[in-house]
Amino acid sequence: MEYTPRPFALVAGLRSYSPELQAIINYVEEELKALSRALVETTVLESRTISVEPKRPREGMIVVADGVDWNPGFGGGAYAYFNNSWVYLSGNVSESLLGSSTLDVLPHDLREHTTLIVSLVDDRFVSFAEGEIAFSDNISAYSGVTITNSTGGKYTTRKRLLVDSSVNALRLTHDGDGQPLGALIEDTATNLLLYSEQIDVATWAKVSGISVSANATIAPDGTTTVEKLTPATAVALSSQYVSQNVSKAASALYFTFSVFAKKAEFDRVRVLFNDNANSANTVGVVVSLEDGSIVSAAGTSGTFTNPSSTVVDAGNGWWRISVSALTAVETVIRNRCYIYDSTATNGDGTSGAYIWGMQAELARAPSSYIETTTAQVSRSADVLSLPVANFTSDEITIAGEFVAPWKDEVARTVFCLKNGTDSLQMDFAVGSSVPAIAFTVAGTEQFGGSAVQLNPGETYKFYVAASKAERKLSWKFTGLAAGSVGPTSPLTETAGFTPTSVDIGNVAGADQLRSTISSFSIVDRAWTNAEGLSFTDGVDHTHQDLNDTIAYNGASGRNYTNSYNTTTLTTLTGVANRMEIAPWVAPIDLTITTVGLLCTTAVAGALGKVVCYDSDSDGRPNNLLFETGTLDFSTTGYKTVSQSYNFEKGKCYWLGIRHSATAALNAHQSYTSPGLPYPATPTTSAVKLLRRSLAFATAAPSSWGWLATEETAASVIAVFLTKA
Repeated sequence: MEYTPRPFALVAGLRSYSPELQAIINYVEEELKALSRALVETTVLESRTISVEPKRPREGMIVVADGVDWNPGFGGGAYAYFNNSWVYLSGNVSESLLGSSTLDVLPHDLREHTTLIVSLVDDRFVSFAEGEIAFSDNISAYSGVTITNSTGGKYTTRKRLLVDSSVNALRLTHDGDGQPLGALIEDTATNLLLYSEQIDVATWAKVSGISVSANATIAPDGTTTVEKLTPATAVALSSQYVSQNVSKAASALYFTFSVFAKKAEFDRVRVLFNDNANSANTVGVVVSLEDGSIVSAAGTSGTFTNPSSTVVDAGNGWWRISVSALTAVETVIRNRCYIYDSTATNGDGTSGAYIWGMQAELARAPSSYIETTTAQVSRSADVLSLPVANFTSDEITIAGEFVAPWKDEVARTVFCLKNGTDSLQMDFAVGSSVPAIAFTVAGTEQFGGSAVQLNPGETYKFYVAASKAERKLSWKFTGLAAGSVGPTSPLTETAGFTPTSVDIGNVAGADQLRSTISSFSIVDRAWTNAEGLSFTDGVDHTHQDLNDTIAYNGASGRNYTNSYNTTTLTTLTGVANRMEIAPWVAPIDLTITTVGLLCTTAVAGALGKVVCYDSDSDGRPNNLLFETGTLDFSTTGYKTVSQSYNFEKGKCYWLGIRHSATAALNAHQSYTSPGLPYPATPTTSAVKLLRRSLAFATAAPSSWGWLATEETAASVIAVFLTKA
């Protein structure tokens, strides 16, 4: 930008001008020239932050929005006005198109290899086709997208309110803290109870004097429709409850009863259902309304089996509590809700707790809440399918994030990428929490495999990569071992995999995930294990370099182990009075409470101990940091012992095992453990640990005292360290 002055002209009617006027003209001209030079020469162009959208935005205009009073779509930051809309400029291409919540979806090859990115947190869709980018701020507005739910359903907003969705709309739900979970995709369900929010009506029985006060406080949906249950004076809390009967078929069916509960004067609730004809057939759970902890775990008696329960923070002091079991030939189920307390055993006529949103359904776990009045109400299934255009490849990677569903009596699908009889699909089989992955061409499964068990209700990032050329299928889930499998038969030769659509959270409108999925992407290249690990666990590393360790900070109760590339464990048989240690670099500042080992072959009277030494300036084992109490290897299984210690990130430790007998323990594959230097004359076996003999009854030495003769080529016993 540069200023060029125009010839000065006298104002019409002015024949001459004074020296004062000439001075003003000269001053203005010089100031404009200085401004021009400043704009041309500057390396930084500053713009003030504004809180109101410009009234007349022009093509190419750049502004900085405050993101609060005026939010063009992605919060505060710089925006440019193009094609009649504000485009975010404060991040890279994926951040600009999708917002920061979706930036983690694709860490690799964004422009070159990506075909599709979907954010089910902020309702955004990006399709990459032949170098062009098409995106939408509303997935439902994108051509070819199918979103079906003929009744709509409940979901939780960012403000922690339970609301109804529109029909045929995504339910982008949130947790009790208002954090986004993604799209809730469920199959059809029916609330079998009547008057789910009006417990004061006669349909609900009030037993042993318990009273119900209507419209006592604000419900999770923001309405004043909550009932307060108040046990009667001097009557045992265990004999007072409200109940309603529902009918079911005389066959083995899973049944779930759920309620929303909130503390008032009393601070516990018991949720239970039983066979109306024989109360000995029952299942129930007691939950604290202070913190949602389970006071008395779900247990069954009589003909009911397979009990389970859930407690979900519904926000604003509310907890959604459920209990489930497999029923038998019972035809009438009685659903009960009791008010308990941590100190009181009898009612006092004034103290109680708040109850709302009762639901009974034929399912293994609760679905989203369905309101009823005079009749049972059903919610239709959610269906989400997206187009995939201009995609032909012999390699493919699917990556995303979802909450693992509860095992159920129908299959649960995470995704199905398909074109006719060609598909790449990941789902959970009936009654399973283990994801199964299969790649099918022309109706014939080319290769497939099963991952490891996921914990229902936990969030996982995942990737699935298929390579037709390498005849290989690979996968990884957050915090779990990677897996892969090759084909069991020759591949059906076709001209590559050419999917035209992807079903997310369902397959062909069925087998819904019954959980949430927050992001999804397709890449026309098979990621390597390192790339997949970078996405699922947030790290880039190779196990050959001890300085490049995993720094994934797991939740309390998760287990770390003394390996840098965990895979399927092997076994190693102990020798009486043997002691062996191997190096391990702590990936994080890790405080532990427990140490554990997996015993695969028990020996009567066999015992073990875990020891840990620090390192000297040469990296060799030095001073004893701890020796645990004894572990019993007379039976198989996971053996633990309490042990407190604070490991420092990046510091090398020597962890190991002491044996009293010949029990076999799980060990890491040799290639997953760091190697020690080879001897002067190298051998073909990698040196992995230091091994010596020491009577088991003798305490571990306070200082190791390194000897080269103790260097050994052997697998390293897998030691598990439980995070505090």
